[in-house]
Amino acid sequence: MICEANIVETACSSVFLQRHGESETNVSGCFTCRRLEPGLTANGKEAISRKAEYYRQAGIRRIVSSPSRRTLETAGILSESLGLLVETDDDLLEVHIGSLEGKSEHDPELLDFFLNRMQNILDGSDEGFPGGESGIELRERVKRLSLRYILTESQNTLLIGHAAIFAILMGIASEQKHPIAKLFLPRSGSARFCLIKREWEVFG
Repeated sequence: MICEANIVETACSSVFLQRHGESETNVSGCFTCRRLEPGLTANGKEAISRKAEYYRQAGIRRIVSSPSRRTLETAGILSESLGLLVETDDDLLEVHIGSLEGKSEHDPELLDFFLNRMQNILDGSDEGFPGGESGIELRERVKRLSLRYILTESQNTLLIGHAAIFAILMGIASEQKHPIAKLFLPRSGSARFCLIKREWEVFG
């Protein structure tokens, strides 16, 4: 289940997801995964800074980030405010979309291709992105993330990553089926997994 959350309930929270702040390629509107390494915009940094107090109240004790520049910049802002070290995990890297990277997200055919391929992967297709990650590879990576962070009794871990990898993670970890388009967190958006309710709560 995906629902909106406004109140921190630390006893319910197993893990928090934080999408990186607005990046330079978010603004220019091109598909970005591994080759491009944009930094955060001023707006992106400010939006992430506003999340620090929320995570302080939530009692975050661990920060784990994708090793991409935009996620590390996001993690750095929060780690400085929370007084925590940042760990990195390659499994949090963005979905490897291969030859699609660098092309315009405003091209309706390319956007449809991306969303359809992501939906097919979530639904179990082995076919991935040309020159990128296969469906099998992506689902195996997400399963490792689920076992490592989601389906555990570990409380109050903050994962900092990307829209597409988080969409697949949320879709696989959810008990109910959701269309992939509904699972993309907005820029600087956040979610938490309630281990007790076995559902995602999206906020910000």
